[in-house]
Amino acid sequence: MLNGLLEKCQVHVWMELTNLNDWNEAGDEHHAIVEAIAAGDTKTACRETRRHIQQSRDEILSLMHRQRDLRVLYKSRHDENQP
Repeated sequence: MLNGLLEKCQVHVWMELTNLNDWNEAGDEHHAIVEAIAAGDTKTACRETRRHIQQSRDEILSLMHRQRDLRVLYKSRHDENQP
């Protein structure tokens, strides 16, 4: 299921991660998840995984909304310039 979702959103994921801080933050989040798994701390691993996925989802949706808004703005300006 996750692979299918990632395939559909991959472009947006990479666009969001182009910010260096996002790369560092994602790495830190992954590290915390792996550490919790290695320590056998299921509760923390699940909590951090859910938080990471929700945050990533929110950031991707925000990017998609910004792209949509830009398309709408471009179309409205393009339509205004038509005779």
